[in-house]
Amino acid sequence: MSENQTRVVALDGEIDLSTAPEAERRIAEAEDAEPERLIVDLRAVTFMDSSGLRILLTAHRRAEEQGRGFALITGGDAVERLLSVTGLAGRIEVLPGSAAADG
Repeated sequence: MSENQTRVVALDGEIDLSTAPEAERRIAEAEDAEPERLIVDLRAVTFMDSSGLRILLTAHRRAEEQGRGFALITGGDAVERLLSVTGLAGRIEVLPGSAAADG
């Protein structure tokens, strides 16, 4: 896919109530480019609470409404466990942490 077709947003550190607005802003900026597919790279995220889950669910819902592909790249055990326990991994395409994110 070309750069216009896929956008990758790499998040890092902790995603919680205090950092969620910045993560949300970065995802929104990528959406503004109207890519055909948006990938959120969570490999460098060390912690995520319900604020982060809300951001991902909201971005996924917008992608569905706009006919855009949406996927996550995970890598950290804590984030993968959270996505699995909440059932989010079954609702959103999850790429392996080793996936090459071209974009």
